[in-house]
Amino acid sequence: QGGDGQGGLGQGGDGQGGLGQGGTGDKPPPWCDDASECQLHSDCCECVGEHVDLPEDECLANCFVPMCEGLQAPMNPLCEAGRCVVGYDCTTTVICLLPEPVCPAGQVPRIKDNCYQGCVPADQCQYVRNCDACTSDQLCVREPDKVGGYHCVPVPDGCSGAVGDCACAGDLACDPGETCVDVGPQNQIRCDP
Repeated sequence: QGGDGQGGLGQGGDGQGGLGQGGTGDKPPPWCDDASECQLHSDCCECVGEHVDLPEDECLANCFVPMCEGLQAPMNPLCEAGRCVVGYDCTTTVICLLPEPVCPAGQVPRIKDNCYQGCVPADQCQYVRNCDACTSDQLCVREPDKVGGYHCVPVPDGCSGAVGDCACAGDLACDPGETCVDVGPQNQIRCDP
């Protein structure tokens, strides 16, 4: 069961409001508490981190090399902001002379060996640079105590429409002991230590 992340202490005049507690552990799949609950799912259709208790999607495509191997993806998935992710590096400083790739919506440049290496889904990065990387149907989670500190995660099913806030997502996206704070605009929360 998820934690008791109830919020809603009102709207602040500066676009902030809505405090809630972080999760208490034992988050339901697809949400995770730590990396031991995550596995790398790699086939001809996708390369994603996913919860070990979720059934794998069927991929009908044929290929010579599964996607994670072809992308040289990290082999140890992570649990970030309550979700299993591949853990691509999307924030390290780039020192090579290659231009930054232009990525489609929902994707960001991947960085490997301090150089750009194509585009990857923002929700599979360990961190993203800021909330601009997230799509309108994703929740941007900020963890100010961590380097990088921004994550794009799906808006939880329990949220109204596609709008995520601390009341419906704080116990899933924030770690136990963290305080969830709603920050504007919509679909942005911060998990304070």
